[in-house]
Amino acid sequence: MPVIPLMAMVRKDLQIFFSDRRSVIVSFVVPIAIASFFGAVFASGGQNRQPARIAIAIIDHDGSAISKAILAGAETDNPPPTPARLDLSSSTTVLERAQKQLRELDLLTTDRRP
Repeated sequence: MPVIPLMAMVRKDLQIFFSDRRSVIVSFVVPIAIASFFGAVFASGGQNRQPARIAIAIIDHDGSAISKAILAGAETDNPPPTPARLDLSSSTTVLERAQKQLRELDLLTTDRRP
């Protein structure tokens, strides 16, 4: 394809793009605004802070080698997220016991079932 028709097509497309004010704003201003917002929210201000510690609960249904490795990795993470240990050895279903214990630990706020 010759260069001149290609350049004419690019020029025409750029003219159409820049003539539509909304597309220019959405393409340039909105991403800058979103990046600025997240930069302000998550900025550390030049301080060397520790990562946030978030309480988690891990339920190992199958006890496989892979799930045990994931649990071991979560326990040795730096800093460890302090996983909650759940005792799932009663007569109700595993899901109900886990949800009950998570509510007691204040880690489960909503009860959504599929």
